[in-house]
Amino acid sequence: MKKRIFTVTDYIWQAGDCLVVVSDVSQDDKDYRVGDLLELRRPDGTVLIAKTTYAFVDPPSGTPSSVMYGLVGMTKETVPIGTEAWLDCTQPRQPRKVNSKFERIEPSTSQAL
Repeated sequence: MKKRIFTVTDYIWQAGDCLVVVSDVSQDDKDYRVGDLLELRRPDGTVLIAKTTYAFVDPPSGTPSSVMYGLVGMTKETVPIGTEAWLDCTQPRQPRKVNSKFERIEPSTSQAL
């Protein structure tokens, strides 16, 4: 089964062979992992496959933040605005490994000082 992860709404920059795109979602899908292969369905009906990578962007303060995705080997011309990214959820996957260098901090219900 494939599911839509996001739609490209804008571009941030092209860095080497990585195009960083702005999505129409405010958080990653629970099934998505950085490094996944995504099926890119372009508005003209053609399909490409792209590998994702980390995209760290610091948005201006006070602006709503959309998730940014890095697409390896893509350009603005190959990934037009309106392109949908789909994830194949039928492929077997290894469980996520916890990184010993980082600690996951859950949101707190206490008030900030």
